[in-house]
Amino acid sequence: MKSLTALGINKSRLTVLIMIGLIVQGLLVYAGIPKRENPAITIRNAQVTAQFPGMSPDRMEDLIVVPIERKAREIGEIEDINALITTGSAVITLTTYDSVSKQALDAVFQDIRNRMEDVKTELPDGTVGPFVNTNYGDVAISTIAVTGEGFSYADIKSSSDDLRTHLYTVEGVSKVSLFGVQEERVWLEIDSRKLAAVGV
Repeated sequence: MKSLTALGINKSRLTVLIMIGLIVQGLLVYAGIPKRENPAITIRNAQVTAQFPGMSPDRMEDLIVVPIERKAREIGEIEDINALITTGSAVITLTTYDSVSKQALDAVFQDIRNRMEDVKTELPDGTVGPFVNTNYGDVAISTIAVTGEGFSYADIKSSSDDLRTHLYTVEGVSKVSLFGVQEERVWLEIDSRKLAAVGV
């Protein structure tokens, strides 16, 4: 160790050249590292949720989670299965192998959806779900509020539907969701006296 220190002191020009070379090499490596503003991230998880209000965690595991896990294990691309069980609710996270290509993930996720539909016949009557969520990678890039003073709700809803259809034509837009949509109801008020007057 002392000899290296002595060499560095005695051969100061060589030491400076080595340091400069290392700094230049480091800058070149840093400049060559791929960088993206919005890097592509492959989401390999699917989340399955099922509910049975009031059912204890033990019974949720035996009657709902175990059949779902058993069905999921039939899919060869699934590497890991984790379940979070609470009273009346279960969340099962399925993770695929890293070796599954991005192009093949859609087929795997569809296989999961199909098998979760099949497993419904094995679950107790009254079970809500299972529902499959594979949209972890969705990112909202814009939120648009549609209002119209003096317009009816039906007019605003119709304009919102037209806007959604138009947004789907924009390149890069994969999903457009409407929030705050209200169910339309028609109220009939009957005046019994007027009905009686016309003989109804």
